[in-house]
Amino acid sequence: PAQVPHFAQTTDFTCGPAALMMALKHLNPAAPMTQIEELNLWREATTIFMTRGHGGTSPLGLALSAKQRGYHVQVWLSSREAPFIASVRGVEKKHIIELIHQDFMRRAEAQGMPLKVFPNRLEPIRAAITAGFAIILLISTYRFNRSKEPHWVWLVHMDNDYAYINDPDVDKEQWQSELDNVYVPVPLADFEMMIKYGRQAYRSAILVSREEREIFPT
Repeated sequence: PAQVPHFAQTTDFTCGPAALMMALKHLNPAAPMTQIEELNLWREATTIFMTRGHGGTSPLGLALSAKQRGYHVQVWLSSREAPFIASVRGVEKKHIIELIHQDFMRRAEAQGMPLKVFPNRLEPIRAAITAGFAIILLISTYRFNRSKEPHWVWLVHMDNDYAYINDPDVDKEQWQSELDNVYVPVPLADFEMMIKYGRQAYRSAILVSREEREIFPT
């Protein structure tokens, strides 16, 4: 765990880029983990608007950013509808999120990026880690702080009892350090609930590798 890279997000809205940077650094020691890379990734992948405040990052947007940097990428989605849109108020904001989502979909399909249905079991996730993929996962933060916010983490490892995550959100007001957010063990029963966001139980994961690998789930 001490060897696992960690990057603490520098804004409230860049958990996706921070999680992706950690995973890429794990795959490639030369990959940058800097604030400018964090912000560039966010600009490339943002949904523009979010539940509140600045927009978060789309799974497809993050995947396209990783692919643009030379990595092999596939995406698991429980739905091909625009994520997070149900919790956004305002017709104009919803329209913009939908427009951005459809553009990400077109670009992913044009590049031949595999888009697979998110599996209903944990075993394919474990198999993908064993096969050498770095996995960026969308979670709900409810089990951490009772706040139902979408949040991106890097899934570092899984064993028979726990999933281990690197969380980019370091709460320094609560006297957290980066070490508190490295290789965090989550019981698998809790983990299974955490990876479902919102009333639609939306699930998403980005699988990244340096070499082309078998597509999961098969």
